[in-house]
Amino acid sequence: MFFYKEGSDPLTLSRSPSSLTFASQNTGTTSAAQSFSISATGTGTESYSIAKTGANTADFSVSPSSGNITGGAGATSISVTFSPGNSGARSATLTITLSGGATTTVTVSGTGQLSGGGGLPPGGGGGGGGLPPGGPT
Repeated sequence: MFFYKEGSDPLTLSRSPSSLTFASQNTGTTSAAQSFSISATGTGTESYSIAKTGANTADFSVSPSSGNITGGAGATSISVTFSPGNSGARSATLTITLSGGATTTVTVSGTGQLSGGGGLPPGGGGGGGGLPPGGPT
């Protein structure tokens, strides 16, 4: 027994690569963009949206975060930048969802580092508070 359904079936979604790792980045600065691509197989066009989840979602920006994708029409490039709000390991998960229900994820990670400054002056600091060279007179 065969059933025929009019209209198109939902698209199938894929992405490449499945993760992005950013180099260490000073807090308060923004990295160069990295990208991943999404593509769909099937027929028709669906809208997509990208949601960020995880502990450090504010550290990663995604562009575009929504749009349309057409099955068999090639890949759509998505750019991600990293702007760490704190030092240490930072990560999030990007979930791409099509209006027809298909989903896939991309994990993003990086390390925030404190920018230079502070610490000892050039030459190691030192000096002050001791006896003059040669001892007391």
